[in-house]
Formats: sequence, structure tokens, C-alpha cells
Amino acid sequence: MLDRVPSRGVFFGLLLCAALAGCARTPESQQIKDTWEPVNRPVFGFNRDVDDHALGPVARGRKTITPGVVRDGISNTYRNLTFPQRFISSLGQAEPGIAGTELARFLVNTTVGLGGIFDPASAMGLEKHDESLGKMFASWGIPPGPYMVVPLLGPSTPRDAIGGALGVAMNPLMWLGVGVPGLGVLFAVNGRAQANDQIEAAKRASLDYYVFARDAYIQRDGEGNWWDDSPLGASDDLYEVQNETATETDLQVKVEPEPHPQSDAVDSAQ
Repeated sequence: MLDRVPSRGVFFGLLLCAALAGCARTPESQQIKDTWEPVNRPVFGFNRDVDDHALGPVARGRKTITPGVVRDGISNTYRNLTFPQRFISSLGQAEPGIAGTELARFLVNTTVGLGGIFDPASAMGLEKHDESLGKMFASWGIPPGPYMVVPLLGPSTPRDAIGGALGVAMNPLMWLGVGVPGLGVLFAVNGRAQANDQIEAAKRASLDYYVFARDAYIQRDGEGNWWDDSPLGASDDLYEVQNETATETDLQVKVEPEPHPQSDAVDSAQ
């Protein structure tokens, strides 16, 4: 039956093949290795405790009382504020077309979209692009360095940590001297609320949540921090990678019981 969920063995077999293929495509100098795991795991555990006991409950409460349109507006505003790093990254990668699109999106959403709260640029056909300074550095051949987990901020590499710090400096709020830390908390809580279902599904279903988060980051070839350019370093991107990497259904496959051989025979007969 075409719509039958594949067995856990098939799922992990495909996942292994994809990982091996990714390694084959990535030059040795650009591969991200978890050589700091003995240090990373305790930091990851601390971050998870903060999420379990502070950020997560606050985000779920906010999601309960805040309409989706308001949460979307905050996400749109955050993305609009991170325009400078995407623009510079596109130029640094010799992608003037993408840089032009990002500039057009920023101008339209800042004006017609009331400071970025709304996203009329997408309705006009101006495509979103996910660029980061870390990705630009990678295109220049700069090695990522080891995988690392930053306290409160999450997965990164030395290369992307530098890109993230520069991204924060590029944030327009920094230029205007606006209350950056408070807005950073708002963006972090909002991003956590937006992706709550995917995050909680990952925690429940993944056999090792540390490995899941690490592999999700590396699968994106370390294209910038999950926390790039947020005033506090925490952003919606921290959770978008979970959403893009595995849906809740995908995660559930990991804990699906193996199908009974007799059931397979029946399915084949059908």
C-alpha cells in the first residue's frame, strides 16, 4: 500500500544513506565534527533544562493567549530586522540577484508592511532567501571548526559564532539604541511558541535529542547559527531547522513498532 508508513529500519537506512551522501559532497575541510562532545552535552543539557522549565512553559502560555496573526507579525518583524546580514551575505557570495530581492523585500515590507509586521513582498512574488554570514564565510572556504553548543543560544561552530556576532552588530536596532535585550526575549519566546509542536514531538520521539539537534544543524551544512542576528542571540531560526528537518509524522516513525510480517503479507496481497 502506497500510503503505509515505512518501517523503522527502512527509515534509518534512508537516513544513513542521506548522511553518507552528505559527507561525500562536503569537502573534508568543510565537514563539521563533534570533537567537543564531552563539553557540548552538559551545555546542551543545561539549555534543555532552561527550555523545559522556563522558555517552553512561557512560550506555550503565550501561544495560548496570543492570536496567530500577532505571532506571525512578530516573526515577520524579526525577519525584516535581519535583512542586513542576508543582504551582505548575498553580496559576499556573488549573488546580486538574491541581494536585490532581499533589498526589495526590505523596502516593501518596511513601508507597505508597516515596519515589517506584514509581508506584502511575498504576495508580490518576491521570494524569501535564507542567507547568513556563516554561509558567506563557508563560500569563501573558511573551515567551520568543531561543532559546539553555546549556553542559552544553542548549536553553532566557531565560524558561525563569529558570523552571529557580526550579524547582531548589523541589526538596525543596535544602530538606533532601542531596548535590544527585551525585544530579543520577545523574539525568542515567540519563535519558541511558533514551533512548539515540532519541538515537543522531537523531544518525545528522538532516541537522543542531543544527536537529533546536532544532526539537524549539520544537515544544513552549518549554514549560520540558529541564533544569527537576534538581539539576544535567540531567534525563530532556532526552531525552523526542526520544522524543516523533520515533521511530527517523520519523528513518530522513529517510535513506530515494527510491522508484523503477516501484516506485510496481507498488504502485499491487497
